[in-house]
Amino acid sequence: MSSVKILRIASIIWLLFVATIIQASEFNDLLKNEQSVSEFGQKTLSFNTTIDKLPLIGINASSVVFTQYGYTDQGLSALSSTLNNSNINAVLVDLYWNDKYDGWQICPISSETLTSTDDSIITFTSGNSTLTCDMNLTLYQVFEAIPFNTDSNKTYIPNLTQILFNLHYLQTSNVSYSMAVTQSISEALKETFGSALYSATDYQNANYQYPTLYHFTIDSQKTIIPMLWMTDTSITNATSIETMALEKIVFMPNQSNFYLNYKQNLDPSTIINNTALSIDDFTNLATQSWKFTTTTLTNFTDLRNIMLTGYTSIISNGNISNYTDINTISWLWQESQPLDRKTVQVLVDNDQYVFQSQQGVLQAYQCAVLFQGGWYVENCYQAHFVACQSRSNESLWKISTGKKSYFDASKLCAGNDDEASPQFNFSIPKTALAQTYLINFAKEHSITEPIWIDYNAISRDSCWVTGGPNSLCPFENEDQKHRFVGIVTPISVFIVFVLSFNAITSSAQVPVQKNRKYWKELVSDFTKNEYEGVPA
Repeated sequence: MSSVKILRIASIIWLLFVATIIQASEFNDLLKNEQSVSEFGQKTLSFNTTIDKLPLIGINASSVVFTQYGYTDQGLSALSSTLNNSNINAVLVDLYWNDKYDGWQICPISSETLTSTDDSIITFTSGNSTLTCDMNLTLYQVFEAIPFNTDSNKTYIPNLTQILFNLHYLQTSNVSYSMAVTQSISEALKETFGSALYSATDYQNANYQYPTLYHFTIDSQKTIIPMLWMTDTSITNATSIETMALEKIVFMPNQSNFYLNYKQNLDPSTIINNTALSIDDFTNLATQSWKFTTTTLTNFTDLRNIMLTGYTSIISNGNISNYTDINTISWLWQESQPLDRKTVQVLVDNDQYVFQSQQGVLQAYQCAVLFQGGWYVENCYQAHFVACQSRSNESLWKISTGKKSYFDASKLCAGNDDEASPQFNFSIPKTALAQTYLINFAKEHSITEPIWIDYNAISRDSCWVTGGPNSLCPFENEDQKHRFVGIVTPISVFIVFVLSFNAITSSAQVPVQKNRKYWKELVSDFTKNEYEGVPA
């Protein structure tokens, strides 16, 4: 085979290899920027949910971070690390009005609590605790610790972050020390977060309609929502409050169609597994915006149960470094799920998995079932009950009486097998409350076995999609566009080189080939003068 042909074949193989890398690598890059497959799935399934209906996990920055590490650079570093490396998307910030300097300070310190000073560091008492505070610490620095990066190249899905303000008043007119303050919360928000800030004015300009998560994070590239949580009654004593400016930026309760639905220490069992709740009860819950509860619960199950009620939990105690489960909490999957196909297969082969396939049944652990209040990876060929959602009322679900594999599950919902009616589709809960309703429905009808939901990773491991077994991973196609732009130049140069080399070698003959006749005659004349045999 000639070197030209070899080069042609090599170039084709190389281009095919590059195309494969483009297709395979995007989802890996997209996923590695997420905290977990579970968090990633929760985002994508919630794309069509408006931002006021999203149950999140939050922390009280004062009690969870600053009490542990101080109102200092160390505390800021701990706050930044917590918010950047965990599945926490809401932060409650306490602010204190300093009437001496007419501004907001971070430290809850007044003349009565001051113990001692050492350069810029103050030691003070708060309740039974002795805390430290950097007198130069400002609200700007707290904001800078909150992640808000957007990504126009879509190498990850930006996180929505709620900043909740709890406003207090301190009598500080007679103190002798100098405390750094921030005159305007609104200006600090605008200067720090810029275009990533979603303000009360944005909401008003949209005719008081909240955007969906997709429109908010992907289309509009917004990530920050500022809200007023609570205001001490003593705040009215402040000599000046930036009320008008706050109203334009910060969402204020009971104003401009904005309301906080707050319940202290909500008991999730009043909603989850409560079969007394009707479809109307769930519909009413689903229409409520901005549902919050404070909690001292910190383990995986408790926090996940709060999410299933549709409420955002604000953790108000303990050291955040102890909350090791937070990165994997979502209302979708059970703890330690979803496992990748190979891991599940190893567990199944060793009889260590929660499900075991029947003899003679093909195995493909790439589909999801609802079981015991959460989702598990299950064998797509196994026969199970099927979750069917009403086409006319998204809050209404039913469960088939017969069983099918995941591949045939839609038949039971469409009424093709004497089952449900054409008014139902094989579907998946796309909100926490829809999931809870389905859990309650199964309990009410004494269904304790796994139930198929329309979620699979058949086209690509860990890329979970809805729409049946033929659905493809959508993120690979999206990334091909971005990555193609990035490598089009080197590929083009290589192709031009190959084509140019091809053209040259095809049109011009090698000199040895061109002068072959001359050299044959020369060799023939030379050989005529050679003696045959051994000279005498």
